[in-house]
Amino acid sequence: LNFAFSSPCHFHPSRDALLSLLPPPPNGAAAERRWWWVTAGLLGGGLLIAGAVQDLAVVLSLVGATAAMLNCFVLPGLMYHAMFRSSEPQAWRTMAAAALAIGGVMFGVFGTLAALL
Repeated sequence: LNFAFSSPCHFHPSRDALLSLLPPPPNGAAAERRWWWVTAGLLGGGLLIAGAVQDLAVVLSLVGATAAMLNCFVLPGLMYHAMFRSSEPQAWRTMAAAALAIGGVMFGVFGTLAALL
């Protein structure tokens, strides 16, 4: 039941992000066809992955190793570094933010390798 109500919350932003990466369609009919094809592709891909995965722990460990490290360490460090790179008199803070991002990437790689092995 939880999955049934949370899937649209995850699916809608994923589809919008994917559509924003594609070049703009020439007209409205092409945009609607593209919307349907992207929707069908995402649903079909999710169905294929769900059918192929036999152990949910592997999927959850991969998601934790990649998305959690990205959200908790890499993105905050990169955002701080980008926002205060030129205006901050204390350079150690931007260096610490860069170190946080680099450490997050390293932990993400190690976590992904640990999940796969």
